[in-house]
Amino acid sequence: MRIWACLSLVFLALPTMAMTKVNLFEVEQVIEEQAEDSNIDAEELARRTAMQQVIFRATGDNDAINNDVIKKGVQRSSRFVSQMSVSTIDDQETLRVVFNSTQIQALLAQANIPFWPEERESVLIWVVEEEGYRRNIAWDQMAKPTMETIKTLAEERGLPLIVPVGDIQDINGIESTSLWGDFREDIASASLRYSADAVLVVKIQGNNNKRVRWTLYDDNPQYITDKRLNAVTGESGGRINGALEDMVEELARFYANKRAQRHTGESTGSVNVQFEQLAGANTFFAVEKALLTLPSVTSVNVQRINADQVSFTLNLIGDPLDFEREISRISQIQALEHTYVEEEAEALITDSGDLTGAVDDPQPVQLPEVSEDVEQAPTINLQEPSVSATDTSETISQEPADLEQDGTVIVEEQPVVELYRFVWID
Repeated sequence: MRIWACLSLVFLALPTMAMTKVNLFEVEQVIEEQAEDSNIDAEELARRTAMQQVIFRATGDNDAINNDVIKKGVQRSSRFVSQMSVSTIDDQETLRVVFNSTQIQALLAQANIPFWPEERESVLIWVVEEEGYRRNIAWDQMAKPTMETIKTLAEERGLPLIVPVGDIQDINGIESTSLWGDFREDIASASLRYSADAVLVVKIQGNNNKRVRWTLYDDNPQYITDKRLNAVTGESGGRINGALEDMVEELARFYANKRAQRHTGESTGSVNVQFEQLAGANTFFAVEKALLTLPSVTSVNVQRINADQVSFTLNLIGDPLDFEREISRISQIQALEHTYVEEEAEALITDSGDLTGAVDDPQPVQLPEVSEDVEQAPTINLQEPSVSATDTSETISQEPADLEQDGTVIVEEQPVVELYRFVWID
């Protein structure tokens, strides 16, 4: 199997992401008064608390601070500090700490905890809350306690949120019934004005014990109406602050795991694709670059090059439906009818895989003339994948088919895989 490097700078009409860079390593921590029974001074305690907050943001995992390696690192928090200063905010003394990003990531690697990179998805959040006999949408300008709690919890975890402002366009653009009923078309239409990577709908009901249900459409608003997009759902209950904290923690864990898989190259599955009618080497590199740009693809492996056809195996994060949705947005790629092929034991790149010229201008191969008095080698059917034509001097043998006692021939079925077929349109 060969992995080809991407060498072409061909322009692609690909969907863009509105990723937000989160400041993970700077914290403003309140300096509390030192407890009488504590042997840790107030400033040291504030620094340790700040480092725990950084670990929390950098992993999206509440339990990360309970790791033994992380605990030892927090106890030596001064070794991870790049800058530190004391100031006063609202008559409260605070400690501003900037931690060394390289050292924090090295600590996480030592603890075998995945790092959640700073570039993160922006999530547009719609909150509709049942209040008596009415269901009201929480707008940003209203500063409702529920929304303010969600914003605080998300900021602590480094989860970028976009809250609808609640102007005339928002108010006229969507009804609470559309959000409560998860009507994708209405939600998509109202969300288009915001540059978001995902859309979150939160429904809250109940009095003292709240029930919080949420639906995450993990894609740009213009694409959430695609039926192939599987929404991520969750539910929590109890006191409102606890239920909201459970929700935000689950969302942070979802995105942390998703980005960690892509960062490490870990895949959850693979698909086989074939591009046909490629015009030349430049087109091949353009195809590969397009595939590597897809969010669901972690790696692209070339399996076969044969004249104007190239077959790949793509390692994916998530469901193959995500790949189908993403590749359908590239204007230069046109899908053909899928087919099923026998799974090959190993990859094959034919002699025509020399992309420096073979694809652009394939030349016929002149075979040597065979003398009449020389016994010719047996004819080889090149359509049989199990036969190799590299050495015709050896006798080609086949294992006899298994027989039942009554003489019935047992034919062993070969495993088949789905093959996605495409053409590239310049």
